[in-house]
Amino acid sequence: MNNKDKLDYLRYMSGRIYDQVSFSEAKHGLLVAADTALIASAIGVASSIEITEKSPNWELPLIWFVAGWITLLAFISLIISIKAIIPSMKNNGETKPNLYFHKDVAEMDTSKTYDACIDENNEIEDIENENIAVAKIIKAKNASCKRSALIMIDAIFPPAILFDFYLGIRSAATKHHAKK
Repeated sequence: MNNKDKLDYLRYMSGRIYDQVSFSEAKHGLLVAADTALIASAIGVASSIEITEKSPNWELPLIWFVAGWITLLAFISLIISIKAIIPSMKNNGETKPNLYFHKDVAEMDTSKTYDACIDENNEIEDIENENIAVAKIIKAKNASCKRSALIMIDAIFPPAILFDFYLGIRSAATKHHAKK
């Protein structure tokens, strides 16, 4: 592959890689919104349930245990997603600036320094290094997205099963008291 073809390919791949960054961050944004709604719902439902004199002694602790479980795991999932959205800006130990890495360009003090770097840098190498670095970032973001989603699922399903069990018992108890 000649240099022009290689450069075109690398630029194309760079665009695709950055699309993947956007997609990964959008998934984390969705998880942040879902976790926030889950936390608010758990606390709202737990606070709105009225306990009567006929309610069993275990009812209120069970409700708050389930709400606490959901809130704790959703909060952990939320933190993982927020951390993944925050950018990681490292130069990976390169001694010469990479003109495709925004932080390296931002640290240049004059246009003469920038021009000198353009003259001495290899554009193909810069794009290759940037693509590799961004691909590693995407890999880490996707791994944390999976972790965050699994924790959110753990927050929802075990308590949902327990809550359904509680509603069944409460419904049966209400019917039993209504017959008396």
